[in-house]
Amino acid sequence: MTDEDGIYLDIDIVDENNNLTGKATNYFDLHNNNLLHRAAHVWLIEGDNLIFQRRGKIVDSPGMLDATAGGHIDTGESGKCGAVRETFEEIGLVITEDDLGEEFIFRFSEQFREDWFENEFRHIYFIKRDKFKLTINSEVEEFVKVPLSHLKKFHKTCEGNSILKCNNNYFNFVFKIISEKFNIKFD
Repeated sequence: MTDEDGIYLDIDIVDENNNLTGKATNYFDLHNNNLLHRAAHVWLIEGDNLIFQRRGKIVDSPGMLDATAGGHIDTGESGKCGAVRETFEEIGLVITEDDLGEEFIFRFSEQFREDWFENEFRHIYFIKRDKFKLTINSEVEEFVKVPLSHLKKFHKTCEGNSILKCNNNYFNFVFKIISEKFNIKFD
């Protein structure tokens, strides 16, 4: 679907309850106009380490650490479908919706600049394996592995410097899930 200017409308707009509104728009309209939408975040746990991606030079916030894989959920996709697609596109890992397991949803809203807003429901998934085969591409500069027990200390050390700017509530949400789901005690 395209708008009158031929711009591809590829992201659904949702309401305050994460329900589809029947409208879709593009990436820039979403963020410039503070429109509520959906995103998927996949966090990979390899052994006892959480894997962050360092964002590549061609994407927003280059050089910053972020979820292992993630991005907007396209029009018509479920959270799991979007997570599977983003994981393959960003890090070359083939997964299935079943691999994602339980879905956690976090409402994230923050203004990053005068004309740029992040206003989304993040559909968050965790996959734990002994080893992953990941690919670096133009969207991802490198992978950084952080021991699970050191996550809070690592976040505090990096906050504002190398971790993608997110409100602390998001990371506290992620850390709480990791602590409970994987029985991790933080240093």
